[in-house]
Amino acid sequence: MINLRKYLDFYIQSSIHVGLAVFCLLYVTLLELDLSLQINFASCLFFGTVLAYTVLKYWDFLVVKKQITTYLKRILLVNSFALLGFVFFFLRLDYWQQWRIVLGGLLVLIYPYFRRFGAIKIFWVSLVIGYMTVYVPLQSVSFLPVNSAFAWSKRFCIATALMVPFEIYDYKYDKATLKTLPHLIGVTRVKYLGYFFLILFWCLNLFEKPFFWDLPDAIKIIGIQICVSLLIILSIYNITINRTKYFTTFWVESIPIFWALGLVFLKQI
Repeated sequence: MINLRKYLDFYIQSSIHVGLAVFCLLYVTLLELDLSLQINFASCLFFGTVLAYTVLKYWDFLVVKKQITTYLKRILLVNSFALLGFVFFFLRLDYWQQWRIVLGGLLVLIYPYFRRFGAIKIFWVSLVIGYMTVYVPLQSVSFLPVNSAFAWSKRFCIATALMVPFEIYDYKYDKATLKTLPHLIGVTRVKYLGYFFLILFWCLNLFEKPFFWDLPDAIKIIGIQICVSLLIILSIYNITINRTKYFTTFWVESIPIFWALGLVFLKQI
């Protein structure tokens, strides 16, 4: 059991789990809109997320404090393979996709600056997630701008709701000077904010036409979205500042994975 937890910790701390979650959000976009998997972009997104999240997480240890432990060296070894994978698939993308990924990377790199404005950071993360998992892949296909805007807006809303448990869990670790949302409006109101963005997500769903072109597929997609929304509601409701780290870093981050797997399963029926 102890060894299993060690492997789980390493899997989480090396950012593989968050990379898989972001990959699944991209896959959800493609499945819901009946688009083919863009393997080069999808792989680039997975490896890039692993790299970016690791850099942001361990920047102080690597650059500021320069405390490179044996454990951190192992994580860096995993990320060296992620770097190779990212470069390999990045070079296989077309020119415009490369530039869009570079822009996404810049948005990630300036995140530490926005993190100083604690109330903004949750929305910045959602914006980047929507950009990379909705906007960029849709630019490679013939897709109406209005539909693209709807898809991006919906992803922003559900990503923001999904971020609420992380925001609350980090409350006891974030300095009060950061003025994160829990510091400014309290934990309870942050939870209400998460519920509000889920309601907004469903309001946007009512006005998006592509889901209703094929009624059987629309029913399957909406059914999975209801399940995902319920999982997010339960996550928000049950999160406290004293929750174990696995609640957010594993279970909540697994929701996009459940979402993608659910769509894959229903598509086969």
